[in-house]
Amino acid sequence: MKNSVLKGVVQPSDVEQLLNKMNGSWVYEFKDGKYIYRIKKTSSTTGHLFWEEYIGGGDSMEFDFCINEINSDGITTLYMDMDSLKKHGLSPNFTTIPVNTLMNKQNSIIFFKATFNRE
Repeated sequence: MKNSVLKGVVQPSDVEQLLNKMNGSWVYEFKDGKYIYRIKKTSSTTGHLFWEEYIGGGDSMEFDFCINEINSDGITTLYMDMDSLKKHGLSPNFTTIPVNTLMNKQNSIIFFKATFNRE
């Protein structure tokens, strides 16, 4: 990451660099199952996320998102496109996902305080 991120001034290329890192499949395994996020970059600031939950019968959700900024502490937020969720008949009770980008660890990222590793 450039020094601009550390100073709190984010350049568009910083968000694109983050999306390049996030592109791919991420898994979080725990005692009773696992979560998988499959992320596809769609532009320099947007992406598509397909979420799978493997607990019992399993569940899934998919939506488009955008990233507006990366905080100086490496935290960013995925802003969910509610229309992309509604077309799948979903009505989540949240519209954002906090992400710790862990740019110094190329194979780790944190969603909702859970550390995901590349699948």
